[in-house]
Amino acid sequence: MPREGQSAEAGNNTRHAILKFLKTEGPADAATLAGHLRLTAMAVRQHLYELEDQKFVVAEERPVPLGRPAKYWKLTAKADRLFPQAYAELSLSLIDAVDRAFGESGVQKVIAARYKNQVATYLQQIAPNARSARLPKCAEDSARPSRTYFGLFWVKTSQSSGWNTLSPVTDDVLIAFRNT
Repeated sequence: MPREGQSAEAGNNTRHAILKFLKTEGPADAATLAGHLRLTAMAVRQHLYELEDQKFVVAEERPVPLGRPAKYWKLTAKADRLFPQAYAELSLSLIDAVDRAFGESGVQKVIAARYKNQVATYLQQIAPNARSARLPKCAEDSARPSRTYFGLFWVKTSQSSGWNTLSPVTDDVLIAFRNT
């Protein structure tokens, strides 16, 4: 509820600025946020409590030399969805850059190296005694990607379309890789 003389939009802008600061700078106390926003620490705390009620921030207490522990505020996982995610665009951009710099064979080498690293990591995560029993069973249903153990990788679908298709790394692919 905005105070008298303060619009709801101004409150939302302040809370957005707090969230942006915590995203870019990391956990901060109310005094640090107040200095950055040119507000009083009490005004910032009121916004932080509102954000805490909405489950966008949580406070953690940190010891200080004298007095009570200081509350440092940080973003929650729920707050992540408020910020743009550009992972797919970054991935495509990097693949295009490798393609331009080293050609298609360079891209294939990068994908193959990444794939081998993923497989090695996944094989370490699967218990050795369960590995031989579980993988063939999973391979029977090769249409189902097993996201628990396996990832996704980019493949080039045609010369004209570029790097734009996600393809699952399925259990039968892993078994074939393991047997090579």
